[in-house]
Amino acid sequence: MTEKRQVEQLPVVKSSVVLAARPGTEIIIAVTAEILEGWAIQAHSPTLPYLIPTVLSFEPAPDISFGEVVYPEPMLKKAAFAKEELLVYTGLAVFSCPR
Repeated sequence: MTEKRQVEQLPVVKSSVVLAARPGTEIIIAVTAEILEGWAIQAHSPTLPYLIPTVLSFEPAPDISFGEVVYPEPMLKKAAFAKEELLVYTGLAVFSCPR
């Protein structure tokens, strides 16, 4: 007889968006990623070619244009599956984009 167990899934990353603007200036969009302790997500430019980069993008909208996304500085962290340290984001990562 096979027993099935329900495994509770915890969100590894919680995100939120903040808009900052003053009249007559550009709008800054900030996306924060709160990464669960003990976890990491790959940097925008990962260390190894087979790793999937973290990418922030916005859907096109009429009369709205977006600037280049500014990615946070990644940190080096050792992972069990890789010989070298990897560039990752941990803890709180803030991505910003002018509009």
